[in-house]
Amino acid sequence: MVTGDEALTHRLLMKVDPKRVSMRFARSGYESSAIVSSFSPALIVLDSGVAEVRDGQLPSSMREDERIRGSHIVVALRDGYSAPLHKDIQLLMPPFTAEAIEELAEEAAENLAKAPVDVP
Repeated sequence: MVTGDEALTHRLLMKVDPKRVSMRFARSGYESSAIVSSFSPALIVLDSGVAEVRDGQLPSSMREDERIRGSHIVVALRDGYSAPLHKDIQLLMPPFTAEAIEELAEEAAENLAKAPVDVP
């Protein structure tokens, strides 16, 4: 998840069941790039409170990043914010609960497991 909201980060860490979902947090596109170099997420949640998300830069670069091809990208759309729409990026409306993220992560992991694998 890419968010600068420390309260949200803390709340999710306290509520998400680590047996169901393994979460990593970044505060920027730069940090998220470092995370995906060693962690392959099924689900990526981008907080519209982050400027790189609102201006469309981060969602676009993630859609093109080969390291996370097949990952499900979701923009958590905060009240009063907007984000550029992409047909393959889902919007998550408030409240951003651990349960909603767990459900999205499990669905994304199932879909990723079913996806065909390219063999060079």
